Amino acid sequence: MKKSLVAAGMTAAIALPGCAHRAPILDSPINSVTRNAPQLPKSAKGLVDALKDSRYDLKDTLDIEDALYHYIKDHPNDPAILQEVLPRLIEMVENGSYNHHIAADIISEIASIYPGHPGLENAVLALSKRWDVSAIRVLAKIGFLGSEHALIKGAKLASDRDLKETPAFSLRFVNHDPTFVPMLIEVIKLEGDRYWSLRTDAVAGLYEIYKNYPGNAEVLAAVPALIELYRRFHTLNETDATIKFFGMIGDLRAVPMIIEELEVWGARWCRSSSAAILALGEIASKNKGNPEIAKAFPVLVRILESGDHYLFRSDAATALGKTGDERALPALQKAAKNDPHIYVREHAGEAIKLF
Repeated sequence: MKKSLVAAGMTAAIALPGCAHRAPILDSPINSVTRNAPQLPKSAKGLVDALKDSRYDLKDTLDIEDALYHYIKDHPNDPAILQEVLPRLIEMVENGSYNHHIAADIISEIASIYPGHPGLENAVLALSKRWDVSAIRVLAKIGFLGSEHALIKGAKLASDRDLKETPAFSLRFVNHDPTFVPMLIEVIKLEGDRYWSLRTDAVAGLYEIYKNYPGNAEVLAAVPALIELYRRFHTLNETDATIKFFGMIGDLRAVPMIIEELEVWGARWCRSSSAAILALGEIASKNKGNPEIAKAFPVLVRILESGDHYLFRSDAATALGKTGDERALPALQKAAKNDPHIYVREHAGEAIKLF
């Protein structure tokens, strides 16, 4: 009988790991089975402490997590949740204790029941110290604390600590969750030079989301903020990421600023100029015949004919091919025959085939 109960319990745990909709297991007969791990505690405080205990196996951990979810949902008025459970969970996250990622998820559950509670400020501080994808997702679920969103607070705290590795990298890995778009836009609006890496990575996050969800209206709504970003903080990284984003979405509003980028810097700054040239080609391919694109034509021809680096000239050839403007054919034919670098000649030849 005991064997069948254990088997049934394990099946439930595997089928629905960590799910808050499973039946509570605090008084389940499964807990009476003899094993090496201690008996599962029955108080919320004890369950949190049990999460840190590595003697519990995976099934036990899932049961503990499930029991905590149910306790929090079923006893929202229990003062122990805020006075004892939340501080212990925050401590686990801050110290990187065993199962700290589960502790972070349970914090988000508490935040959904006690939105904006001051005790969550310490959770934001702890999560900002970890600043990985899991922490970012929990911060997003915590929502607003006062007038500022928890994710923005966490981003600022992570950036201000001057870590050896940039704390921003995780923002670009939210690519499967469009609900992050409004928060990424808020990150883009952060002012101050010390947040440039966060802004750059937020743009990269928008890029990844749009790549997975083409035509997403929320991402397209970020265009004004990105144009403003370009005008305010003209760092190489931000410019590169922003122009690449505009190229992907094919937004004509970006054409004047991309032309400006090429007019001001010419073809001297490899990353920024290459991104600008290719972006014009991408925008042109999505808006063939539009008069706004025609403004880019002389700039691209000039780079193809006299760009300092063969990569810029080959990028210009590719972009001109995507414009569909037959006025580019003489310059492309000349480059395909006479450019000193084979890479440019090959790209010019491929561009000619597009007409």
